[in-house]
Amino acid sequence: MIHAIAIDDEKSALNALSVIVNTFPSQITLLECFTNTKAALNFLNTHIVDVIFLDINLFSVNGMDWYKDLKHKLPVVFCTAYDTFAVKAFEIHALDYLTKPISIPRFANTLQRIEQKLKNDTKEHEIVLKADYNWHKIKNSDILFIKALDDYIKIFIVNAKPLLIKSTLKDMLVKLPVKQFIRVHRSYIVSIRNISNLDTHELTVLDHKIPISKSYKNDILKLYKSLSVN
Repeated sequence: MIHAIAIDDEKSALNALSVIVNTFPSQITLLECFTNTKAALNFLNTHIVDVIFLDINLFSVNGMDWYKDLKHKLPVVFCTAYDTFAVKAFEIHALDYLTKPISIPRFANTLQRIEQKLKNDTKEHEIVLKADYNWHKIKNSDILFIKALDDYIKIFIVNAKPLLIKSTLKDMLVKLPVKQFIRVHRSYIVSIRNISNLDTHELTVLDHKIPISKSYKNDILKLYKSLSVN
């Protein structure tokens, strides 16, 4: 299931997109629609989203400029009444470019692109980090959780000694796949796939007990449940 949001300053355009999305109930769900980018950004900071449907001529900002400023880039499909921005859209690696009014056959083609992109993104990926004066290549799937320690972070890895890296949780989270890792506490990031037990106050990764902050609790429970189902 594709989890999407839409941003457009015209409610009529958002309503039209919602109608089209609802014709593909088994493939995509529109989590929320936004008429301003500030509310959308707040939502992105606390929810797992696969793709953004984004208008270009927004009321207070250019949609392309807003997308360029996103620290964590997500697949984006630009939706606009004009075809003059298509080249620029693909220059910033847009997944697709839809002109309004959007037809159902054209949207079906976009869905195929999104599904292929997500399929490719779920393949095994690695990150390269420097620790103890050496470079280490780590599979994302081998990371259990990450703990903040003052100016450093400690990365706990499957069947290996933890690595101590000079970095912050915030910087590390940007490097990790958004659907595989989640921040659960001001001092912890965890691998969603490696959570073995979860309650309202703490979770378990292997034999490690990790606290859950109140500010993250509701979103963690919601996201973990949705991922378990899908």
